[in-house]
Amino acid sequence: MAENTFKKIDEIHREGISILLVEQNVVKGLGLAQRGYVLGNGQIVLHGTATELTENAQVKDAYLGL
Repeated sequence: MAENTFKKIDEIHREGISILLVEQNVVKGLGLAQRGYVLGNGQIVLHGTATELTENAQVKDAYLGL
């Protein structure tokens, strides 16, 4: 079910429609995103392009297990 949902989100985005996605699966979410925001206690603690966040040491350690 989740995989089908991500495929549909990608299809919608490719049609030029902007999407606000709130997702706990960081790898999948950043794989689809152009930009991302990391929230901590209801506040934005990090933000940037998907590539910047994927390469960020804090994100890797806390959310990606790398």
